[in-house]
Amino acid sequence: MGIFYKENDTTSAFMPNFTSNQQKVVDFLNGNAIVNASAGSGKTTVAIHRIKHLIDSGIPENKILFITFTVNASKEMKRRLSDLIGADNNVFMGTIHSVSLKMLNKFSEKPYLIIDNFKQNMLFRNFAKELGIIIDEEFPLSDLL
Repeated sequence: MGIFYKENDTTSAFMPNFTSNQQKVVDFLNGNAIVNASAGSGKTTVAIHRIKHLIDSGIPENKILFITFTVNASKEMKRRLSDLIGADNNVFMGTIHSVSLKMLNKFSEKPYLIIDNFKQNMLFRNFAKELGIIIDEEFPLSDLL
């Protein structure tokens, strides 16, 4: 995507000068958009301005889904979007994992919970103890998992 804006007397981070390809992404209203570009090329800025353009064009905030791959990218997107359109927005965004968990919990009858390895091992040890299973070198926890 290249360099997307330069700051001067009339340009700020909220009024970027997009390249023609970036402007196409911002202006695109008919469907999903996937943006692949190198680091530092302006993907986040393009994305938040596309979201703003969708909202300004009448798309309800709660009908917009934005997925990132990392927690840091998600936090940065939320911060920048809040700066641009307000913190009380209803755009559905997060990492692929957090969005998937939110959807599972929204549409399932019972809640899902993600646990880390430590908690998983602790739960299995407690279950094994309740069942009278002794976990030691002869019967390690890894045999249960």
